[in-house]
Amino acid sequence: MYLVMSLEKSVEIAYPGRDINLDLSFIDGMIGALPVFEKIEDAEKYSNGKFKIFAIKIKDVKDDQEKV
Repeated sequence: MYLVMSLEKSVEIAYPGRDINLDLSFIDGMIGALPVFEKIEDAEKYSNGKFKIFAIKIKDVKDDQEKV
């Protein structure tokens, strides 16, 4: 997966007849969200050369702890 270092505090959603800007706040203390893409091409398109992109590997911490 590919994480774009662009901290987003809101997202614009196209709704019939208008665009709606929604705040990204899911839990107390959360300040935004970082976009993650499955394909590097999608991350590069979103970044448009403005933000760094990091390749990440998602690992289940619980599974890892059980192996210790």
